Amino acid sequence: NGGATETHLPLVASPAIDAGNSSAAAPPATDQRGLPRIVDAIDIGAVEIQGSTIELDVTSLTVAESGGSLVVNVSRSGVADLPGSVDVATADGTAVAPGDYGAMSSQASWLAGETGSRQVNVPLIMDAAHETDEAFTVNLSNAVGADLGANASLAVTLQNSNSAPTFSNIVDMSAQVGVALPTVSTVVGDAEQPAAALTLTAISSDQSVVANAGIAIGGTGAGRTLTFTPLAAGSTVITVTVSDGSLSTTDSFIVTVTAAPPPPAPVMTTADGVTLVGQPITSRDGAPVIGGTGVPGATINLYVLGAQPLAQVAPDGLLMCTTTVSEAGSWTCALAPRLPVGTYSITISQVAGGAVTNGNSFLLTVLSDAELPATGVDGGRLGGLAAGVLGVGTALMLLARRRRPV
Repeated sequence: NGGATETHLPLVASPAIDAGNSSAAAPPATDQRGLPRIVDAIDIGAVEIQGSTIELDVTSLTVAESGGSLVVNVSRSGVADLPGSVDVATADGTAVAPGDYGAMSSQASWLAGETGSRQVNVPLIMDAAHETDEAFTVNLSNAVGADLGANASLAVTLQNSNSAPTFSNIVDMSAQVGVALPTVSTVVGDAEQPAAALTLTAISSDQSVVANAGIAIGGTGAGRTLTFTPLAAGSTVITVTVSDGSLSTTDSFIVTVTAAPPPPAPVMTTADGVTLVGQPITSRDGAPVIGGTGVPGATINLYVLGAQPLAQVAPDGLLMCTTTVSEAGSWTCALAPRLPVGTYSITISQVAGGAVTNGNSFLLTVLSDAELPATGVDGGRLGGLAAGVLGVGTALMLLARRRRPV
């Protein structure tokens, strides 16, 4: 142990420690080793057990709850004549184990002659709640072989951790009026919150182009979807926001809406089964069946312009037939009443979605009995037609409506 003569240190908890009487005689300033003679109270014997101190390195600390664990340093200083130890334990405050941190109870120890630091770990719990900062303590107690220093309690502040949620980028897009845009997919996420707890919203800068009511948000968990129904031509900025209830992230993209193209024009393709290729068509009875194509669901109006007495009765054209285009895009019209002998221009118009579109036209020649071929003619269907031309003119006047210019 040092000194002029060999000595033995008292054991831990020896009755010789602090058992001397310093008032019986004036003690020397140092013990046999040359160290202070009185530490706390004088020991019996030639050797005075020197004091050491065990305490925490700091008394307050702030850590993020996302840190994973807290390392606490416990240090022993002084002359460590004896083995030393101290109990280390956590205590709840506003932070409560096990929801906010992991409760810990441990012991730090040193051999005789040892000083320095010992480390203990306290687990930190990252919870999903948005909350204010919370606190707990780490306390030292029951020091053995050393004195407990002034820094015997560590106040720990747990700082609430919350980062803003995220969602994947959405690119600019375009569409036509009345046509829904393709469904947009995006992935939402948050470091602290489950994806199901996140809220996704979207608003439009121009309600006349895309109304907020025309934005539908779907999906669950991390996978979310957005659909948009454009109303009118123009551009609008769609602003998308994802929120965790405390923080939010916003991004935007542009939707450009173009006017819908005009519907395709109607086309007359056949007359009495004969394909129209631009040349005049000859009719045997003045009431051919006209067929063609158009926009499904549209209305086809067929007009006749031409020979007397029709030209006199309806100079702008006589509406001879109105029909609806089938789902397959085809239509037929039978001319009624039958046309008298002469040459006529057959025209059509189509009404689809409020838009009127004119189609093609062709010439139709209605033959008299004398002009019909000698065979293969249904004379019965034309019989008496020539004699009734003037009567037909009167009937046309009664049955027809004037064609209005488109």
